Amino acid sequence: MDNSKDIDSWLSYLEIDDFEEVYCLYRALNDVDKFGLFECSSKPTSYGKQFFLKCDFIEELLRLPSEKARQLCLEKIQQKFVKNGMTVEGWYIYERGMREKD
Repeated sequence: MDNSKDIDSWLSYLEIDDFEEVYCLYRALNDVDKFGLFECSSKPTSYGKQFFLKCDFIEELLRLPSEKARQLCLEKIQQKFVKNGMTVEGWYIYERGMREKD
């Protein structure tokens, strides 16, 4: 299984561009919890944990077979959605501040 390809495909299904949705996605995966429209859960395996990421508006579940795959997915979220070299958290704070100015 090519985890990188699976992650890229799943992220492309999302078609999100709002900074709040991106932040919820990141936080759900980072915290292994429910955050906004996204939920990440884990299940113990003989070699550690596997993770499952779901979104309320798509049917396909993303299975991440290891902590390494979860970290890769977090990196890919940042690369795909945060274009200015900021962290997801920093970008969220910046965008939220800009929205409040309007």
